[in-house]
Amino acid sequence: MTCAKPHDALTVSSPGEDTPLGQLLVLLRSEDAVARDQAWSACYRQYGKLVWTRVFYVVRTIPNEPDPRETTADIVSTVFLGLPSAARAYREQGKAEQWLKRVAIRTALRYKESTTGVWNSGVRREARENDATIPRRSVTLEDVVEEVSALLDDADQADRRFEFRCRLDAWRADPAKSRWVRWVEMYCDGYSHEEIAAALGISAGGSRNWFKKITMALAERPLAREEKRQ
Repeated sequence: MTCAKPHDALTVSSPGEDTPLGQLLVLLRSEDAVARDQAWSACYRQYGKLVWTRVFYVVRTIPNEPDPRETTADIVSTVFLGLPSAARAYREQGKAEQWLKRVAIRTALRYKESTTGVWNSGVRREARENDATIPRRSVTLEDVVEEVSALLDDADQADRRFEFRCRLDAWRADPAKSRWVRWVEMYCDGYSHEEIAAALGISAGGSRNWFKKITMALAERPLAREEKRQ
């Protein structure tokens, strides 16, 4: 899918960098072709890295995969090219990001099964089907999707808290970011958005917006190894 050309009479507001994924998925179902293309481009820009990390985690578990990164790139392309169709099945329940993560993991696991015959079992599909003595797998694809998703979410959260803590001193000294310090301290201590919002006098939605901005700030300048040791 190609990026849309400018259009003078859009019937749907053009999505920006702050447009939530749930709204982008709704726009992917729009009858306005320009809005669909713009929403698709925004999804790719904002969530390409998230999809990549989920797919790569699965691909690197495939034995003898000749080029995991190239395979990952191909699967990521498959995920995004299929996103307009997948969005038709999306229902606005829960977090859209979690839905997209599961789509990415599911697509990667299906690729793994197509090349190895398994997604999370030591018994090849062909062997199980041809030998009645081999017990049938009780773990479903969706079970594995949930397991991988939870594992990576936990790892992401731990990494993010570590990065937040490493940046606290720098943010305390930065007048533009010192207001984030209390939010970061509470987040790293495990408080929910609702609890943080009540303490800071903002809405839960405002707390989530801070989370997004602070997370984006992590990419401004990666910490040197020496800084992380301090």
